[in-house]
Amino acid sequence: LPETTKTSRSLYNRFRKELDDYMQELLTQQHSELPAVSLLAKRLSVNPNYLNSSIKELTGKPASAHIHEKLVLEAKSFLLHTELQVSSIAYNLGFENISYFNRFFKKNTNMPPQEFRKQFAKTH
Repeated sequence: LPETTKTSRSLYNRFRKELDDYMQELLTQQHSELPAVSLLAKRLSVNPNYLNSSIKELTGKPASAHIHEKLVLEAKSFLLHTELQVSSIAYNLGFENISYFNRFFKKNTNMPPQEFRKQFAKTH
């Protein structure tokens, strides 16, 4: 493997771990801010543009896309496995604004959160 690929892969692995850690901290109310490339870059002590381009080069997607996928996964998990209100889920994930969360979720899944829950959550 070329050295740059090794460096990118190592950075990508650190980024994934940092994102997972941040999400855990968010869910335990240690943070209330949405994860962002700039925030994670700071935690990794790298330039945000460098983080984005390294990850994009390696995976074909910028760091922000990976963050969005992670947020969508967490949101889906809450919708399917908890009775929490959509507004609480949005807040837990760092969204300050419920309508922004609804738009974000719909843009990434093609359906609003309530619809997703209705369609996929196990009815008891």
